[in-house]
Amino acid sequence: MACQTFKTVKLTALGVLVLRRAITNNVGGFVTTHHGLSPGGRTHMNPAMTSGVPWKTSKKTSIILFPAARSNSTLGWTALHLACSSGHRDVVEELLKAGVDVNLQDNMGDTPLHKAAYAGRKEIVLLLLRYDARANMINGTARIPKDVTEDDEIITMLEAAERRETRRREERLLEAAREGDLYTLSKLLSAKEAPDIHCRDSVGNTPLHCSAYRGQKHCTVKLLKFGANPNVRNSNDQTALDLVQTDELKQMMETYQEKDVASGVQKVEGPLWKVHRCQKEFSSALLI
Repeated sequence: MACQTFKTVKLTALGVLVLRRAITNNVGGFVTTHHGLSPGGRTHMNPAMTSGVPWKTSKKTSIILFPAARSNSTLGWTALHLACSSGHRDVVEELLKAGVDVNLQDNMGDTPLHKAAYAGRKEIVLLLLRYDARANMINGTARIPKDVTEDDEIITMLEAAERRETRRREERLLEAAREGDLYTLSKLLSAKEAPDIHCRDSVGNTPLHCSAYRGQKHCTVKLLKFGANPNVRNSNDQTALDLVQTDELKQMMETYQEKDVASGVQKVEGPLWKVHRCQKEFSSALLI
């Protein structure tokens, strides 16, 4: 049987109250031990054990936290979902410091960021973003966090985060092309939220410019196969072909350039040829 990883965190009185609610509502992932208990006093808490039991909030409580734990009886909410929705920033921060997955989705596809945005928790939204919460994750109703809130300030924060995420992916793609990191480049291009293959660096170079100039043959081929246009020009009016340093790579890119031109013509003429063919087939059918 696989062992669960866990972390220990200490929460304030306010945090204890929030987590008591989480445990009472059967949100999984907690084992608690009050300071001052005798050895072996660690207890698995559940609704039956917490009902009617007063919690002494004058002391801090250690929480043994299983980061991935969640409960089916509460639609897959984790403690982080609950704390974000309830607006308890200190609990959110402690859970994030403990290593809880900031992008874990509940049974409805909502992340903690969805919950915080929906509830209008500006400070918590900002905190989640600092811990790399993804602003473009889609929930079960095909909505990203900014779609579930009417707060203009939160929408502005989330849109800025989306732009940062997009740019971060583009910079990773440019770097992978530059360094010849085929694995990372392939992973980025194949991702559901793939970066723009024609994104640019500070001087207008696309990933294809970068790989061509550095002589990264495999990355160049991969980019061309994924539709990179070899005719795009950078700020110095240069195409990727203009930057190629080796004859072998230059010849290969010229071949792709010719194919790109040919495929472009075919895309324009395709529908016309289709109409012509259908008319011809129809006429032939009438003569039979």
